[in-house]
Amino acid sequence: MKKHPDALLVSLAVLALLAVAPAITIAQTGETNQIENAFDTADAVSVIVWLNDDEHTSPAYQGDAGLKRTAIRERQDDVLAMLQPNDVTLRYRYAMTNGFAGTVSREGYAKLSGDPRVAQVVMDRRIYQSL
Repeated sequence: MKKHPDALLVSLAVLALLAVAPAITIAQTGETNQIENAFDTADAVSVIVWLNDDEHTSPAYQGDAGLKRTAIRERQDDVLAMLQPNDVTLRYRYAMTNGFAGTVSREGYAKLSGDPRVAQVVMDRRIYQSL
C-alpha cells in the first residue's frame, strides 16, 4: 500500500480545526454576551463589524489593491445601506480589511448580527498584551 503524506497533513489540519472550533464558538458567544450586557447600561455600544469575505476581499488576496479596496467598499456600502441612521454611527471604514467600526444601537446590533453578510460583531475596546 502506497503512503500519501498529503493525506496525513490534511488529516492533521482537520483535527487541528476541530480542536479550535469549540474555542472560537465560546469566544463568539462571550463576545455576544458582552455586547448584550453593555446595552444594559448604554444606548449604544462601540463595535467592530467584520464582514464575510469573497475572493477579492479576503486577506489572502494579494492582487490589485485598487480592486480590493473597491470590493471592500462596495460590501461595506451594501451592509450599511440596510441600517437606519439611528442604528449606527460610523466611526471608521477599513480600506484593506473587510469591516468597519462605529457605535450601534440595540436595533442596529440585532440587524447586523442577523445579517448573513456579517461574519462577526465584536466590542471595540483596548486589548493589552500580557506574557
